[in-house]
Amino acid sequence: MTGSSLLEQQRLTLPLAVHALIASITGALLGFDLCIAGAILTPVQRALELCYPCGDGSDTALARCSCVEKQLVISAVSIGACLGALFGGLVADRVGRRPALLASDLLFGAGGAAMAFATKSATWLFFVGRASVGLALGLGGAAASAYLAEIAPAAWRGRFLELMELCVCVGCLGAYAVAYGLGDSRWRTSIGLTTLVAGLQLLLILLLLHESPHWLTAHGFTRSAAKARAVLGAPPTAVATIEVVAAGSGAEEESPLICAGRRGALRHLGARQAARELWLARRPLAVALGVATAHAATAANTVLYYSRDVLQLAGMGDALLASSAAGLDRAGRACGP
Repeated sequence: MTGSSLLEQQRLTLPLAVHALIASITGALLGFDLCIAGAILTPVQRALELCYPCGDGSDTALARCSCVEKQLVISAVSIGACLGALFGGLVADRVGRRPALLASDLLFGAGGAAMAFATKSATWLFFVGRASVGLALGLGGAAASAYLAEIAPAAWRGRFLELMELCVCVGCLGAYAVAYGLGDSRWRTSIGLTTLVAGLQLLLILLLLHESPHWLTAHGFTRSAAKARAVLGAPPTAVATIEVVAAGSGAEEESPLICAGRRGALRHLGARQAARELWLARRPLAVALGVATAHAATAANTVLYYSRDVLQLAGMGDALLASSAAGLDRAGRACGP
């Protein structure tokens, strides 16, 4: 490969940037929904009468009170996220990155609406909504990360994935900003913004987002893959230019028999190659998994979830404003060197 052709493969086109930004909205939704519960925990506890009776009903009294229902308000998202993360990659591999992102938007939207309409006589709506958002986090996070990695030129891949992380941090900061700006009395509006943003992303995906050329090629849809690469402004590669041939003549890509055979062969070869690559990369993979496990074991997200309660008990005059520092810290670390 010549130097000029290599540089051509590394260039960032406007359609490619638009696709990356649309997919990265999932990161903003992830960050928003991780942090919004902690920002509005006090008014939710009061409105749904969780742990009642609870002292004199003041913010400090509510912060002291703990019960199973209050804990479920926080932990239901983690329960859903575990299931979403467990099956999210499988779903994205099976049906495609684009449908998986659409499904996550539907779950985000439904979850946000359920939480916004929860009442003290229907607290289960809030728990179901949080679990639905958790499913969306696991599914959408896996699909969006895979999509960004697959459409990114090699020289931009790290920056594309960093964009996802940046959106997570901005979403977290946005959750605190929205909760503070709207106030405790309008907590339903704050949490309902999840539905609005998810609906916006869903519309953008339907109108503008193409399926990952890598996924299309791996599943035998080589002509669609070539079209998607052309839209993204990416040069053709050996993988993207595999031709589908049937009975000695050009076959339509949509032929079920040809596609089924091609997809089966590619999946078989892909599994063997993936196993080989995982074995070769076993040491860095073990380090990465170890770091992720150690981070999860510290329960760092607990600080975000209960920051307002902790600061309220510490005597902060405006605990919500003070807890926004946690979101600002996350955004600052993402933007830092």
